[in-house]
Amino acid sequence: MQVPDVEFSDPASVAEAFYVAWLSYDAAVDTLDSRRARVQPYTTPALLEQGAFGNRLPAAEWQRAQNADEVVQVVAPHAFVEPYAPSPTPTRAHYMVVGTLRTTTQEGTHEEPAPPYPLVLESVAGRWLVVRISYH
Repeated sequence: MQVPDVEFSDPASVAEAFYVAWLSYDAAVDTLDSRRARVQPYTTPALLEQGAFGNRLPAAEWQRAQNADEVVQVVAPHAFVEPYAPSPTPTRAHYMVVGTLRTTTQEGTHEEPAPPYPLVLESVAGRWLVVRISYH
């Protein structure tokens, strides 16, 4: 998976890298542990312990993805201040992240909009990290 370079002093950069690391996968080689390890640099230990990062498709969908050698890569991520969230502070910010899912299988490649996710980030010891995913 190609995760963009990140600047931990920029919450938008961290939000984009997290989003790519979280939603991208290679069904042929990814494991729950590898997916969790991919998001680890961009989030807090407390959020990692919630277990949402190893989640993958339901079993039947994961089997289909493995059989098709499916690779899903988020491309062109874009984070922006969430318009209906509280105003950013020097230590807390709310961002919405969008992008494009590029799915490659044995049959070819197609692109579609990736689902938008609102993320909450906090500055921890001078590094911005994702502390919450606000599911719709």
